[in-house]
Amino acid sequence: MVTLLFTDIEGSTRAWEKHPEQMHVALRRHDQILRQEIEQLGGHVFKTVGDAFCAAFSEALPSVYAAISIQRSIGSESWPESTPIRVRIGIHAGICQERDDDYFGPTVNRTARLQATAHGGQIVVSGIIADLIASGLPPDVSLSDLGSHRLKDLERTERIFQVRARGLQDEFPPLRSLDNPRMRNNLPRQVSTLVGRSQDVGEVSELLNHARMVTLTGAGGVGKTRLALQAAAEVLDGSGDGVWFVDLAPLADPALVAGTAASVLGIREEAGRSVSDTLVDAIRDRNLLLVLDNCEHVIDAAAHLAHRILASSSRVGVLATSREPLGLAGEQVYRVRSLSVPPETETDVDKVVRYEAVQLFVERAAQYQAGFSLEATNAAQVARLVRRLDGIPLAIELATARLGSLSVAELEARLGQRFRLLVGGPRTAMPRQQTLGALIEWSYHLLSATEQLVLDRLAIFAGGFDLSAAEAVASDDEIEPLDVIDLVKSLVDKSLVQADVGGMVRYRLLESIRDYAAGKLAVRGSDEFERTERAHRDYFLRVAEGAAPHLIAHDQVDWLDRLSADYDNLRLALARCLVDADPEPGLRLAAALTYFWLYRDHAAEGADVLLAHIDRPEAQKPTASRGRALFSAARLMASVLGEHLAARPRVEEAYRIAEDLGDENLRAWTQWIIAVSDGRSGNLESGLARIEDALSAARLIGDNHMLAQIANEYGLTLARLDRDPTGALEESLAYCRKSGNRIFATLVLSNIGYLELCAGDIDNAKLHLEESLALARDQHDGSGVNYAACNLGFVALKERDFERARTLLTEALALAGHSHDKAVVASAVLGLALIAGEGGSPRVEAMLQGAADAVYDDAHETPTGIESDLRDEHLVRLQEQMGSEALEAARLEGRQLTLDEVTNLLSQLNCARP
Repeated sequence: MVTLLFTDIEGSTRAWEKHPEQMHVALRRHDQILRQEIEQLGGHVFKTVGDAFCAAFSEALPSVYAAISIQRSIGSESWPESTPIRVRIGIHAGICQERDDDYFGPTVNRTARLQATAHGGQIVVSGIIADLIASGLPPDVSLSDLGSHRLKDLERTERIFQVRARGLQDEFPPLRSLDNPRMRNNLPRQVSTLVGRSQDVGEVSELLNHARMVTLTGAGGVGKTRLALQAAAEVLDGSGDGVWFVDLAPLADPALVAGTAASVLGIREEAGRSVSDTLVDAIRDRNLLLVLDNCEHVIDAAAHLAHRILASSSRVGVLATSREPLGLAGEQVYRVRSLSVPPETETDVDKVVRYEAVQLFVERAAQYQAGFSLEATNAAQVARLVRRLDGIPLAIELATARLGSLSVAELEARLGQRFRLLVGGPRTAMPRQQTLGALIEWSYHLLSATEQLVLDRLAIFAGGFDLSAAEAVASDDEIEPLDVIDLVKSLVDKSLVQADVGGMVRYRLLESIRDYAAGKLAVRGSDEFERTERAHRDYFLRVAEGAAPHLIAHDQVDWLDRLSADYDNLRLALARCLVDADPEPGLRLAAALTYFWLYRDHAAEGADVLLAHIDRPEAQKPTASRGRALFSAARLMASVLGEHLAARPRVEEAYRIAEDLGDENLRAWTQWIIAVSDGRSGNLESGLARIEDALSAARLIGDNHMLAQIANEYGLTLARLDRDPTGALEESLAYCRKSGNRIFATLVLSNIGYLELCAGDIDNAKLHLEESLALARDQHDGSGVNYAACNLGFVALKERDFERARTLLTEALALAGHSHDKAVVASAVLGLALIAGEGGSPRVEAMLQGAADAVYDDAHETPTGIESDLRDEHLVRLQEQMGSEALEAARLEGRQLTLDEVTNLLSQLNCARP
C-alpha cells in the first residue's frame, strides 16, 4: 500500500492571468517549500503538473506531518498581497501500480478528487488514512470528521477528515463535494472509476466554459455517457443552478423527450400548454447545464428541444451525447475516441501500462481475477487483446468479466467469437449495453436500408480506405458514386465509420463493427458478397497498375506511401485472387507491385506471393501476365534475396514467353536477370554477352529506367572482369536522373563509391557513399540505406575509425536482416567481425567470420574486393594468434549461429573498443 499526498494552489489560474510576474516568483518559493518538507519526512515527489505536487510515502503518518509542515511554512511566508499562496492538500492510501517513477490506478484518481474538495489552507484525509494514523497522532494534532461525501469521480462516498494542528486554520466553508448543497445536481453515482480520459475531460470541460451547445459523439460503448458525467461534474462549482442529467435511453417515443427533461428539473406541466413551452419558460432565467444523454434514437426531438432552450436563454448550456451530431447552429462536436492502445511493436510491460486501454483492462481484471496484475508474462497478450477490442471501454469491461473463468491467453484465443463471448454487462444497464453485439445492432438498426448496405460493403476492406475506394466498392446500379460521399459522411456522423484526418482523409471501421457488418454482408447472399469482393479486387488492381509507372519516376515516394497506406487491402486482394478461377487478375496485381516490394523492403514477401500465383495450375498458360510475373519473381529472388539458382528456371521461362510473344521489353528485362544469374554463378563472360544484348535492346526501346538498371549491371560485370566500369556506371546514374528514380540512384552511387573504395580512392568513395546514404534516408529507402551504410562502414574500417564503422555496420545489419538481403547481411557481419578482432577478441572475430561465411554460402556469393582483402589479412593474423586448429573450430562454431544469435553475440560483446 502506498500513501499519496496531492497538493495544488487555490485560485492560481486567476492569479497567473492577472499577475504573471509575481506568480512566477511566488511559485518558485512554493516549489522549494513543498519539495523540502516532503523530502525531509521521507516522501518522494513523483510528479508536478503546473503548481500541483504529487508525492508518495511508504507510511501514512509521515505524510500527515509533511502536510502540516507545508501549511505552517506556507502560512508563515510573506507572500505579495497580489498573489497570496494558499495550498490545499489531500491524502489517501491504497494499492497502486508503479512504473518508471510514476503511479497508476484508482488510488491516484481518488486522491486527486479528495484533494479537489478542500479549500486553500486545508488538509483533508480519507477514512483509510484516518484509520492508519488514529493511534499515532501526537496530542497537538487531531482529526475532525467531516462526514461522508460524494467526490467528483462519481464513485462511492468517501469518509473525509480534516487535520487540525497548532498554527493551522481551523474553520473552512463546506467541502466542494457533490453533497455540498450549493453543488446542485442529480449526477448518478457510478460503480467504478473513470480510467484515463484526463485529456478528454479537460478538453470537454474547456468547451463547456466557452460554448453553450456541446455534443459528444462516438461509437457505441466508447464511453460518451461516462465522459459527459465527469465533464459535467468538473464544471460544477457551486455557482448558478447546477447540472442536471436527463437519460433519454429508455424512451421509445420522441414525444416524451421534453417531459422527461421537465421531470428531472422538477417542472410541472401546465394545463393548456405544451410541456416544451412550460420547460423553456421555466428555465429561461436559470444558470444551469442540461445533460441530454443518448439522443441518437430520438435525435430530432432532442435537437428541437435543445434549439428552443438555447434560443430562449443566454445562461443555459446543453451537453449532449449521441452517435451523431444534433446539427444545431453553434454546436461544438467532440468526437470521443477509443482509449489509447499500444502499437503492435510494443510489448515491454513498463511501456504497455502507460496506455489507457491497458490501465482499464488491469483495473477491471483485478475485480474478477484475484491478484491480477500486469507482468512481463502477460503484457504482450493484454496489449493484443485491447488492440483487437479497439480500445472500446465497454468491450474491455465485458472481456475482463470473463476472467473469472478464463485466463488472458484463453480469452485472446476465443476473441474471434466476440459476439458470443462479450456478454454480461450490468443487469441495470439497457439491454443493448449488456452485450457488444446488441450495442452495435442497436446502432445498425437506426440506419436507413441504404446506409446499412453501404456499411456492410465497407466491411470488405482490411485496415483503412479512402473515399475513392469506398465509391468503387459501395456504388452499384442503384447507388451512384457521388451518393457514396454523403452516405460515408452520414456513417461517420453516426460513429459507425471512423475518419482519420491527416494529409488525405482515410476511413476505417472499428474491428468489432467490421466483424458485425461482415456478418451482415455474408447473410445478404453469395451474389452480393462476390460482387463486393470483386469490386474490391478490381479497384486495387487499378490502383496498383496505375501506381506502377510512378514507382520509378520523380514522384515515386508519394506513390510508395499511397501503396503503403493500402498494403493490407492489397494483401487481401492478392489473397482473394488466389481463389479466383481466372488467374490473370492475380498475376497482374502481383507483378504491378514489384517495385513497391523492392523499395519498401518486402522483397521476401513479394517473391512468395508471386510464386504462389505463378504456381497455380490455372496460371500455366504462357501469357504476357505470366511472363511478367515470372520476371518479377526472378528479379526479387536474384537481385535482393540472393536466390540465383532458384530464380534461373523462372526467368528462363519468362524469356521464352517474351520470345514467343515478340515482347522486346520483357525480353530485355529477362536477359538482364539471366546475366545477373550468370555473373553470380561465375559465368562472367556469358553474363557480359547477355547484358550487352539487353543494353542494346534497351537503347532501341528508349526506356530510361530500363537503361539505368541494365547499365548499372553492365558496370558491375565489367568490374568483376577487371575492366573499367566508370563509363557504364556514370551512364546508369545519368539515366536514373532522367527517369526520376532517385531510389535506384542511391544504389548506383553506392556501387560507384564501393568500386572507388576497392581501388583505394578513399576520398571519392566517401563522397559518393555519403551522397548515397543521404539520398536514401531522404527517400525512406531502407535497402539504399543498408547498402550505403555497409559500404561506408568499410570506408571507416580502412580509416581505422572503428566507432563509426561499428555504428554504420550495425545499422546495415539490422536493416538487411529485416529485408532478407543476404549479401549485405554477410558483408556487415564480416565487417563487425573485423572490428571485434581489432578490439582484441580473436575468437569472437573467428566465430563471426564463420557466421559471415555461412551467409555468403547461403546467398551463393563470395566476398570480393575490400571485404576479401581485409578478411584474408585478418585470417593470417588470427592463425598466428590462435593456431590453425582453434581458428577452424571457432569458424565452424560461428557457421552454426543464427542471425539472432549473431546479433546477441555482438550485443554482449558490444564490439570491444579497439
